[in-house]
Amino acid sequence: MDVVDGLPEHLVHRHSSSEYGADDEDDDGQHRHDDERDSAFDEEEVEMDDEVFRLRMREVQREELEAQLGVPLFEVPVGVIFIWRLDSILLSLVFTLLLSLPFRLTPPTLLSFSLWPTFLFVSCTHALLAWLWLAKVRRMGIPSISYASLVVLVGLLFGTLGAWGVLQ
Repeated sequence: MDVVDGLPEHLVHRHSSSEYGADDEDDDGQHRHDDERDSAFDEEEVEMDDEVFRLRMREVQREELEAQLGVPLFEVPVGVIFIWRLDSILLSLVFTLLLSLPFRLTPPTLLSFSLWPTFLFVSCTHALLAWLWLAKVRRMGIPSISYASLVVLVGLLFGTLGAWGVLQ
């Protein structure tokens, strides 16, 4: 299988001379006009162009992620990827529970939560975790950042559940 520009040859769109101004000839020897040439685009070519575009976008996104992490993506252990997924689920859960505290209808258990301080705390926590991932992942390593964010999020989860009165 031949490879052109990092893609299999069957995915690379080859331009014919007709696209550069030369006349196309039908099978019976008649010349097609520009309108016929424009409408003659095959759906397969459009689908192939879309597929090539998606493959190139995926490649660019993978390269950006690898540049940010400092290691090729295939070298990241599966366990660490699982922790990333768990981190994202816990992050959504904790922040949703925290931001809904000011709107609960039950009486507060330990503290009353107003909206702005709660929002400020959530924003600062999110900024801290994002900064760790962006600025410190190369120095500290992917597993260290993953486990640190997991510990922070599990602590916040229990704190949030306690604020909701679930742990009484």
